[in-house]
Amino acid sequence: MSSGETAEGGKCPFTSVISDAFQEEAEPVEPSGPVWSAEALERLERIPAFVRPMAKMGIESFAKDNGHDEITGDVMDAARGNFPAQF
Repeated sequence: MSSGETAEGGKCPFTSVISDAFQEEAEPVEPSGPVWSAEALERLERIPAFVRPMAKMGIESFAKDNGHDEITGDVMDAARGNFPAQF
């Protein structure tokens, strides 16, 4: 029995669908978030590790909502008002 054939001798109807799915080239994925400047990354590293992921998500959300393609120190300063604690 060759690959893709069933015990009854017929070809599995899903064989071509599955093989086609793995042969198509995937489209390049663009970065999902804004670019961080070196200064902003340094400031992000000074935020305590236990809150850093939430702060990063909040800053990125603020940047996206306000049309910023790059997160700089100025963007972080503007986003600061959205957080209960200072960073």
